[in-house]
Amino acid sequence: MSTGNIDKLDMGLARLAHRKPMVESADAGKDNAPDLDILKAAACDLLTYANEFHVYHWNAKNNFIHELLGEAYDLMRDTSDRLAERYLSLSDVEGFVPEGDFGSDQKDWNAGKERVLERMESILSGMNKAYAETPGLAKFGGIGNIFADFDEKLGVLIYKCKRFNG
Repeated sequence: MSTGNIDKLDMGLARLAHRKPMVESADAGKDNAPDLDILKAAACDLLTYANEFHVYHWNAKNNFIHELLGEAYDLMRDTSDRLAERYLSLSDVEGFVPEGDFGSDQKDWNAGKERVLERMESILSGMNKAYAETPGLAKFGGIGNIFADFDEKLGVLIYKCKRFNG
């Protein structure tokens, strides 16, 4: 890895470390709720990604990548659960069954560093885009904190993976 790339990674981690935490009011009520379907969709997507990363984890040939994938799928499952619980607490639904088969059409389960990085960066980008494009989430019921926590933790895993030379 070139020195320039390491400098960029260090700056990225510094950005994460110095970002002011997003603190939201616990007083936000259901009356001004944004479209909550994004929470349901994100929860379902993250559960699917967690399953995908679990299979990558089983097929990792390198212990560092194996452990990193374990952290990643735990994070995705936890965030999926938190988003689903917020969705249920803020909506009028008593429960939901996700659409789709929760499977992956993935055929190649090689858990190499480049594939893992590509998937994590894609997932992080998609989550950030979904959050940014949904008006009202930033100020409602702790939802922004869930997205910010996911962003920070997956960002750290991406950083670790990029720094790994094995």
